[in-house]
Amino acid sequence: MRAKDGPAPGKMGLKEALEKVNRRGGNGLSFMKGREKRDFKDLIGSDVVIEDFVVVPSKYNDGAPNAVLTITTDRHHYFRTASAGVIERLSALHEGLKEEGLDWSVLGILFSAVDQDNGQPYYTVKARDLREEMLQEAAI
Repeated sequence: MRAKDGPAPGKMGLKEALEKVNRRGGNGLSFMKGREKRDFKDLIGSDVVIEDFVVVPSKYNDGAPNAVLTITTDRHHYFRTASAGVIERLSALHEGLKEEGLDWSVLGILFSAVDQDNGQPYYTVKARDLREEMLQEAAI
């Protein structure tokens, strides 16, 4: 237990964690309220900025993880995918953002699909730091 000096540098304290959990309705899915599900495939080839992201257990697939996300350019829909590759990469990005105290607004995300031999698409994720682009534009 840490003393009264608060959380370790770069870490969220209990007060901040409680506020975040309560603000999101406790289960992390309140950002979906009032939105309809849209097919994840609609994001393929689009350069997007994620607004909210959470990994939840599936109700239908033995609790397998699903990524649920919203994007800044679509206030009416949310997207869900069970793609292990997408979940792994977005989770890694999410962790990095949290560690640096940043949100998704600093990243541009490009989703792509590659057809596998079995006919199922394999989704890929490419990310870029939008802050670098903003700095370059400001220098012009």
